[in-house]
Amino acid sequence: MPQKKQKNENEERKKSEKRDKKEKKGRKDRREEEKEKEKKRRRDETKRLRSAGKSLG
Repeated sequence: MPQKKQKNENEERKKSEKRDKKEKKGRKDRREEEKEKEKKRRRDETKRLRSAGKSLG
């Protein structure tokens, strides 16, 4: 009996660790996406200002 309980606990722990890894990866990916969006927005803004003939800075 005790071995079966221990086995179940180990399986649960492994599953939860796997789930945690997925969640962490998801957050990291979202952060990367936000950075890319910000870069693109800045690039677009810079292009717009340059085309209007305004200096940057």
